[in-house]
Amino acid sequence: MARPGITEAQVFEAAETLTASGQTVSPSAIRTLLGTGSYTTISTHLATWRETQSATGTGTDGPEMPEPVERAARMFWGSAWKSAQQSLQSDRDALESARRDMVRERQEMSAEIARLENETTRLLEAEQQHRSAREQAEQKRHDAEEAIQHLRVDNARLEERANAAEARASSMQTEFDKLYERFQELSNKIVPVKPARPRRKATGKSPAPSGDEVAD
Repeated sequence: MARPGITEAQVFEAAETLTASGQTVSPSAIRTLLGTGSYTTISTHLATWRETQSATGTGTDGPEMPEPVERAARMFWGSAWKSAQQSLQSDRDALESARRDMVRERQEMSAEIARLENETTRLLEAEQQHRSAREQAEQKRHDAEEAIQHLRVDNARLEERANAAEARASSMQTEFDKLYERFQELSNKIVPVKPARPRRKATGKSPAPSGDEVAD
């Protein structure tokens, strides 16, 4: 039975918890808090939460930016976010595939090592039983030991490659989180454009100052 995904309510609650505790609200932080969920699903629900915060006036302290500017900014960063997500997922899939291949190869090599060790033992026993075949058995035992050594070296190299792949995946996740935080900082620095006041047609008389002009 497939495991159900996280809900919008769970993401909203996690975002509120992070905000209340003064922590940065990001997909990675929410996933860590929930302990489950895909980054794609969390990002979708988080975008909805941010829109809700903006609509209720709790998301920002400054004046709201014009709708066209906000929409353009969301489209731009949304596209960049989606591209980064796709690239990261592609790299994750490739690393996971490579990791599975290396695990399979290590298992095959371990089985081959066990087989060769058993063969070595069998040859040693045959040597004791058949003195006349000693030289031949010694040669085969030597060959088997060399093969075991080569396989162990290859196995150690595969272990190093697996560790490097896992380290790269961890580094990519860290870089992704930094990019997301940078995206949040840049989004908050967008300055709203104040609409220009329409000019009055000349009538020959000085118009009475409006309430806004008096206030200015």
